[in-house]
Amino acid sequence: MDYNRWIEEHSRSRHLTIADVLAMQNGESAHFVLFCRNICDFVTETNSPQSAVLPADFFRAAYHMQYTKKGPDGSLDGSASFYARGSDFVPGAHGPPVTMFTFDIEYAPDQWYPLDAEGNLPSTDPQGIATFNFGSPKSFKSFPLATRLGGRGPAMKLEDLLADTVAVAWTMPESQRCDLQIGG
Repeated sequence: MDYNRWIEEHSRSRHLTIADVLAMQNGESAHFVLFCRNICDFVTETNSPQSAVLPADFFRAAYHMQYTKKGPDGSLDGSASFYARGSDFVPGAHGPPVTMFTFDIEYAPDQWYPLDAEGNLPSTDPQGIATFNFGSPKSFKSFPLATRLGGRGPAMKLEDLLADTVAVAWTMPESQRCDLQIGG
């Protein structure tokens, strides 16, 4: 299965959501793989075209992080330690914790933007890249609980990725390989 299809169709039901993070207990940690907007570059650097392998092998060059929930119930507060790309999901191979970590939220289909330290999107994008205009800051709490969270694109638990047995490859022509519309 082509990795674009795998991310958007096959793995989508296992992507991290607001509900998942809210269900975590204070101090609980989880390891997430990030399907950021640069994922197409990473997977095509480390995989041969048309060569189908297990997702854990295919996405080994993706960013991944250890997230620890640190905050009151009803918050997304936490810290994250990011692993070096290419660390092959080795436990403990991550860097120091980022103490003020914030997730990106999918504010519209396949459109992602980072939340601020209070869990809000700004009323408009100060860079002028994102297309939202909320009139005032918009809290993550105003989004449905099924809204996806991640880092410049969706995230999924590493244990789900490691358990997946559907072979994945990059099959589209070179000129179209980075057409996956995530992390915009």
